[in-house]
Amino acid sequence: MKRHSALLFPDTVPDEQVLYPLVPVFQPLVYCRPVESEPLPAGECSPLCAEFFHEAFWQQVVPAPLGPERERFQRLVSDLRQRGDDYAAQLTHLSLAGMGSSAKGTETKGSILSALLGSHGIQQDRRDGREMVLWQSRLILMLGEFFDENQRQLSGEMKKIRDREKGILDELRRESEYSYTLTQQLFTGSAEEGDQQRLRLSAWARIFALGEDSPENCRVFITGNNDAYERLAEVYERDCGNFPEQVVSLPLPAGAGEVERPLAHLQKFSAEAEDYIARLSMLIDGSNREPVLPAAEEAWEHQLERYFPAADCGRKVLRLCRFDRVSVRRLFLDGFGHDDDKKLLEPNPAAADIFIGVLSAR
Repeated sequence: MKRHSALLFPDTVPDEQVLYPLVPVFQPLVYCRPVESEPLPAGECSPLCAEFFHEAFWQQVVPAPLGPERERFQRLVSDLRQRGDDYAAQLTHLSLAGMGSSAKGTETKGSILSALLGSHGIQQDRRDGREMVLWQSRLILMLGEFFDENQRQLSGEMKKIRDREKGILDELRRESEYSYTLTQQLFTGSAEEGDQQRLRLSAWARIFALGEDSPENCRVFITGNNDAYERLAEVYERDCGNFPEQVVSLPLPAGAGEVERPLAHLQKFSAEAEDYIARLSMLIDGSNREPVLPAAEEAWEHQLERYFPAADCGRKVLRLCRFDRVSVRRLFLDGFGHDDDKKLLEPNPAAADIFIGVLSAR
């Protein structure tokens, strides 16, 4: 049975914790990459992600390909990696190229980025506004990928520390209410991380909306960032006068538990749940706008518990809402871009019914 594709944002690198819950419902899942790369970049995919790729459950698209300038960009990215403590720290400031809400610090707006681009022969006065915006956005998204890679490595090391901590302090915890909070503090999100997410959303929106090769036929967009969804819903309500309609709140497996062949197990579940998936697909393509029947929802939850017991596999939930007759390019720019970005958008972009979802822990 054919399934609808879904585009994930602002993610640019596949993550099995996102793929596994969504693969039964949407195929392929689509990631926008900032620049052309190998199908499976070394070090970016877990074995399960690679298996999903070879089964065509996810794919990559490049909305704004660089073509002959790709090599120059790769040299720039290599420079960025080597100077991580210098450029990377500075590039995260929200004043970067006007992508934040206000100028901060002593750097002239865009000066850090301009210096970096200029050092590789990329001069603003020789390029049009759209081209420079896309160069800037590619760099931000690549910086986000570097950050995620470092966070994965840090998380692995911190897990080892927490495991050692647990063994050492178990006895102490049994005897008192003392709580050792060092690692908890290190894992606590900060305001800076929120700022970085907003910066990444802005860059992703620009790449998607202003790129010449954006996937025009995609009707489903999914994020793990509830604030991002709320922002898009606010823009829709402001412009259209009504709030997006929630069409489903769908429980999903958070993982495979202890099964030996997680992909095969997922495929068996997906085959058993085809009735619900077919009904949801009709809702998305507009052939049936009626809500999914309670009996179908009960059957889905029964099969879900049968194949993925909540006690062993955990749960995520996908809240999917309909946005009627909108230009998705304009919606993303209105939500995360700047007024100047809209001047670069083609006039009268096509409008369609789209669905935007939030994937979250239950």
